[in-house]
Amino acid sequence: DNAVKLSVSFTTNAVLLTPEMTDILASEELDCLFQVPFDGNRDFHDKTKFHANGKGTYETILNNIKYALQKTGSFIIRCNYSNENISSFKELIDEFKSIEEPEKKERIQFSFQKIWQTNESKQTLKTLEKLQKVASEGRIKNNHSMAQLFTSCYADNENSVVINYNGDIYN
Repeated sequence: DNAVKLSVSFTTNAVLLTPEMTDILASEELDCLFQVPFDGNRDFHDKTKFHANGKGTYETILNNIKYALQKTGSFIIRCNYSNENISSFKELIDEFKSIEEPEKKERIQFSFQKIWQTNESKQTLKTLEKLQKVASEGRIKNNHSMAQLFTSCYADNENSVVINYNGDIYN
């Protein structure tokens, strides 16, 4: 008996992380990590990420994450920020601060990532510091550092396989 445990990491918008899909993953007892990007609060996010019918995905994603936290997995909430949307992430942090169970909060981490096409203003950096403090006060982990730029993608790890959205496999 080798007792090998499978770890699975997903970078996903979480729209298809439905309760049914979550239940399947939970039943397999997989060690799951989900990285889910947000483009700001509901208003900012829904302007750029929406269903085919035009309805925004913010609420769907949030509900899917909250359901999954009851069953399985850890989450990196990737906050893609710019000078325009940085302040709006307080609302997103508040959504997760409202989770009362400490064991669920321990499985959530915020990762603030500057949208690469933009330059940060001094005010944006100050706001980012405030947001990190708000997250920490709510017992939510967060990170933002230059060191992140030099870390490899989890897909670069030994014994890792990447399955692309279209079924292509990379190892």
